Amino acid sequence: MKRLLIGVAIVVAAVGTATAAPMDDARAALQRKDYATALRIWQTQSELGDLVARTNVGFLYESGDGVERDYGEAAKWYRRAADQGHAPAEFQLAFLYLNGRGVPKNEEEGAKWIRRAAERGYLPAQDVLGKLHEAGQGVPKDAAEAAKWYRAAAEKGHAPAAFGLGLLYDDGKGVPQNPVEAAKWYSMAADRGFPRPQNNLGAMYAAGSGVARDYVQAHKWYNLAASREGDPATREIFAKNRDRAAAKLSPAQLGEAQRLAKEWKPK
Repeated sequence: MKRLLIGVAIVVAAVGTATAAPMDDARAALQRKDYATALRIWQTQSELGDLVARTNVGFLYESGDGVERDYGEAAKWYRRAADQGHAPAEFQLAFLYLNGRGVPKNEEEGAKWIRRAAERGYLPAQDVLGKLHEAGQGVPKDAAEAAKWYRAAAEKGHAPAAFGLGLLYDDGKGVPQNPVEAAKWYSMAADRGFPRPQNNLGAMYAAGSGVARDYVQAHKWYNLAASREGDPATREIFAKNRDRAAAKLSPAQLGEAQRLAKEWKPK
């Protein structure tokens, strides 16, 4: 099965501390895109030691929302929280090092901060640490170590990690090849609404690999993947997969597959 990887997404630290009232005000300002007010509140709370506020100031400088984009300033704010063990800040700082934004590019330093956040149980960092070990980026290439970190996040419901673990089981890298396990982890990520695992789950149903062959289910998952995928070239691939599955169905079966896709809701 062709490997389709999900890119790493930057995550904004969630707002929620003991200083709830001003932070709620900042969140409300952010929702109405009043970045100047959010920034002012977060800067004030930062000086009171609020690590979430420091991280969010860093994110505004990184995104350029309400301020001129300044990766160096973002790195400064992330570090003020990361140095005190705030996992989302460690995670954000890591990407600046991995991409050489605001700091010299240093994959080993980026991986170090990712690992710190992962060891604190931060699920996005556990997923990314798995990806780094799979690619050998800033850490030794080690598929078994990748599987360990994917599993740590996947077992707590993190869909991108479930997809990564499913791919390893599908390919037999770092774990024994096991299509049943691959289908299980693809299914978890597909149920959350991620199009690429939806496509891979459709392929499992079409091939009868890890699940009983079922072209109705294959069409349903391909159809969902094609409707949700943002990249045009990848969406076209998914649509062709859907159309190949459709050729295996009777009109009644096709109607059933389309109904299942229409009624599907993410879990």
